[in-house]
Parts: sequence; C-alpha cells; structure tokens
Amino acid sequence: MDLQHRQKSIIILLFILEAIIANKRHQDNNQIQNPSLPLKDISGEMDDNTGNEHETENEGREEIENI
Repeated sequence: MDLQHRQKSIIILLFILEAIIANKRHQDNNQIQNPSLPLKDISGEMDDNTGNEHETENEGREEIENI
C-alpha cells in the first residue's frame, strides 16, 4: 500500500510540474506576441514609469567616455 501511495504522489507532482512548465511557456509566448510589454532584466528591476531597464554602472561610464 505504501508503494501505491508513493506512486500516486509522484504522479500528482508530475502533473503540477507540467502545469508550471506550461504556464511559463504561455507567459514566454505572450511576451513574444506582445513586445510592447516591458521586459525585466535579470535582476527583475525596471525603471519606474518607462519599463526600461536600469542602466548598469558600466553602461553609464561608456556613455560618459563617448562624450
């Protein structure tokens, strides 16, 4: 009986994992179809109103050096 219970638990966990993966794929596809939505950088930070990524310290230095 313990083996059957373990098998049922594994099957339930697999269904949950499948649902999470399907949801992530749906979000990725939605982002591709609607490019006007703001994309987050790796840190998840965005500018307050523009949806643009925050400049990193190096990007700011490059702009100053180019001036």
